[in-house]
Amino acid sequence: MNYVRTKQNNYGINIVIDITTNENFVKTSGLEWIKVTTGSPAVGDYYYNDQFINADSSNYSIIRDLIFNQEEPNRILREKEEAERLAQSPSTLDSPEPLEFTPQIINPVDLPRPVASASLYENIEMTQAEHDKWTKTNANLKVLIDALENKNPTVDNTTKTVKFSTPIEFPDGVSQDKFTYHVDEQFSDYVQYLKDTDTLQNNLLIKLKTSLGISTT
Repeated sequence: MNYVRTKQNNYGINIVIDITTNENFVKTSGLEWIKVTTGSPAVGDYYYNDQFINADSSNYSIIRDLIFNQEEPNRILREKEEAERLAQSPSTLDSPEPLEFTPQIINPVDLPRPVASASLYENIEMTQAEHDKWTKTNANLKVLIDALENKNPTVDNTTKTVKFSTPIEFPDGVSQDKFTYHVDEQFSDYVQYLKDTDTLQNNLLIKLKTSLGISTT
């Protein structure tokens, strides 16, 4: 027999946040528990109509429809506001002159020393757009970390550059064969900073998924 605690996400759907089989703990914890006699709950599952549902469940469409019905009016409003904004500034859409881009030359001494700080992610809005954005950002970061550790880059700690004989292909379609890190860093510091950042971004994505009602299992 399981006991679960739940919390409502932004869509008013209950999410399992804790599970125990210890009845004595349930009686003495002072917390509100739900007694369940069927199903195999997991932290991150939706608890809806006495059912435990996750993204792999056959009836997940129930949850998807609940979220869609709440998000759709917001999407329509955003598209309307964007269309109105663009209609007010048509001159910015059809510039007769082609845009010119000057390659940026980065001097390591001009880069701020990177610090993986949780405070950078504290004020992220719990929206689907932010979830999608950070999912893509973190996917790119994981590819870079893997490349730095496993693709045999040429590291020059004097010029603070990392080069690859074959460009690294990122999930967002960008290719890059050279990376620059801070003048005060060693290569190992650079890799560790990226790993620390990956951990913080993983925590952010769990927070976003939980808030949006997306299964974390």
